Amino acid sequence: MKINKILNSVICAIVLSGLTACHTDSTQQSLVSQDHAIAGLANVSHSAVLQNFKDVAYGNGVYVAVGSSGAIYVSSNIKHWFEQPGVTNKNINGVVFNAVRKKFYAVGDNGLMMSSADGVAWTTYDAEAFANTRLNNINVLKNGNEVIGGDNGEIYEVVIAKDEATQDKIINRKFYNEASPDSTANITAIAVGPTYMVAGNYNALSDTKAIADFDTANWTYHGKINGTNLADISFGSAIDYFHGLLSDGGISNLDARKQTAKWSKPVCVAHTGGGDCLTDSMATSVAEDQASEHLLVIGGGKDKDHTFIANSEDTNTWTYTKIPNTYKLNKIRCFGDTKSSQCLAVG
Repeated sequence: MKINKILNSVICAIVLSGLTACHTDSTQQSLVSQDHAIAGLANVSHSAVLQNFKDVAYGNGVYVAVGSSGAIYVSSNIKHWFEQPGVTNKNINGVVFNAVRKKFYAVGDNGLMMSSADGVAWTTYDAEAFANTRLNNINVLKNGNEVIGGDNGEIYEVVIAKDEATQDKIINRKFYNEASPDSTANITAIAVGPTYMVAGNYNALSDTKAIADFDTANWTYHGKINGTNLADISFGSAIDYFHGLLSDGGISNLDARKQTAKWSKPVCVAHTGGGDCLTDSMATSVAEDQASEHLLVIGGGKDKDHTFIANSEDTNTWTYTKIPNTYKLNKIRCFGDTKSSQCLAVG
């Protein structure tokens, strides 16, 4: 298999110190920076490596990575990944582990929603429950209920049944914008905090909803993050803030303790001064490493000639590192707690 095709898919473990390499199949392509080391995909040699990975989750002792054309890979140690073929040929855009149900839930194109306890055997939901809408992302509340963002401003709330024999309740909501109540921009990300949730669309508009009002009320418009298109939103428990990431590398913070709070002025992850932010790159995802209390941002070159990683302790001052390569990272997720955590980026 040609190297350039293998490198179209990658899973990387990101740490804040040390020196390691990124392995793809039998090829060893080193990606090293001063502030980060990346270790990644090994022993993957099947058709799905021709597709991009879009998300990754951890639970029940295994990691599950999902992506284009139904790509599903499972690993127990991050090094060795095993393909799970034949589950679906639809793009899988998001995956999350539901600790209450002790299952992975994945969403994708044409109303695809699936669940699995081990990442190997999957149960598919009825796509008509989601009107065959492309589902872009999924997040889970502490009580096990789930919230899904889709195309055309669709938000779905899934009330997880108390037992397997009872059908889950799926409620269709609309992203609300005061200037245009029927906003049709695609939902880019949904994040869950301690008291309320935030949904953001491609145009960097945001909606919020109190967790206490889950399945009983509509979402309300919360304002626009100043800048370009929205790439991602994550919740950081270290300082109880939501972090909204713009595709141009600007990052804005929102107090997760007060639903009346406003988004802060974006700070560029590429430098601490003024001027343009990312001119040759696009930011794609943001996550908090709980153990180090660092915020991590990833992205790639507009010409697909590099990857970048940025990290910050205070969300104001950033260390930015550009790494030459031939692929782009799409999503970063961190798993663990304040004592020990693991961050994975997929692309």
